[in-house]
Amino acid sequence: MSETIGWPILTIDPAQRAAGDPGVALIDFPSGVEVVLSGFGMAKGSVITFPDTPQTCRVSAIFFLTGRMELRLGNGAVGRWVPGTACLVRSDTPGFRLVAQDSGWKSHVCVSMACSDLAARFPDGPPEVLLDYLFHPGEVDAIRELMVTRSMSSTAQALQASALGDAFGRSRCEPLALQFLFEALAALLLPDPGGTADTSLALERARSLHDAVSREPTVELLRVLGPDLTLQDQRAALRMFEARYGMSLRSFRHRTIMEIARAELMEGAMIKQLAHDLGYAHLANFTRAYRRAFGESPRQTLRRKARSPSRQGATDGMNSDHLAARGEADHGGLSDG
Repeated sequence: MSETIGWPILTIDPAQRAAGDPGVALIDFPSGVEVVLSGFGMAKGSVITFPDTPQTCRVSAIFFLTGRMELRLGNGAVGRWVPGTACLVRSDTPGFRLVAQDSGWKSHVCVSMACSDLAARFPDGPPEVLLDYLFHPGEVDAIRELMVTRSMSSTAQALQASALGDAFGRSRCEPLALQFLFEALAALLLPDPGGTADTSLALERARSLHDAVSREPTVELLRVLGPDLTLQDQRAALRMFEARYGMSLRSFRHRTIMEIARAELMEGAMIKQLAHDLGYAHLANFTRAYRRAFGESPRQTLRRKARSPSRQGATDGMNSDHLAARGEADHGGLSDG
């Protein structure tokens, strides 16, 4: 059943964050750059609506951390909120909505700026392609999926950590926000990865892998791509996956498994059964990988959950780059193929 809920804008307060108070944090800098960080739970089918008021044309660079949602712009354009992906949104018209595609915790990082303020930051004027994007005649809402680079992913993670940290950490937010926004704009200028039939097909397969692993992290590669795919085509799909999402399929699989483990433990799941369901043949391997990802054992997470009635974020305390880079070797035999 769909439910329309408000969009809570919260001033960043470390005390509230420590208590696990979910919502959306907004930081508005004098330079005109705006940073929005979210962390909230939603039921499948729930809808977040924004006020239908006229607005200045803005460009937003968004990196999606957890959860799956659908973005619906005022003119009907639709985009996907999928973990580990990024997009640019050019928004002129009111009527923006978010629709939950699954139940659970959602989080993202968004950096936004008015098109006119953004153009003014180029001393010699924006590149022609970017100029057309910023000042397209008429009201045009548009969503453009981006090729996620490792730098873009790392900057988004650093921005989130700084914004939710102490005063010193928050002092780094504005330069990190601008860096992330310009990295996203640079990605906009990259050649279209679907420019040839071969690369277009590899991109389609990479997206299929990403979607399948997001839903079922232990799924086998050939079950998604088909058993008749040549080894050369498999490798092309894996290379495109890393280019598109900024990490290998193996790393993304491991990160997704750890995110699910965290969320399930916060709901009181049984550790041994959870490890088995997530593909770990040995409980010790699961415990070791979990501790590397979150700095505590699964049992400690359960005990902390029992002590606190507040709902903590599924990825609180998790450094995604660290999580993706460590622990795959502990997993019970899962691979990219």
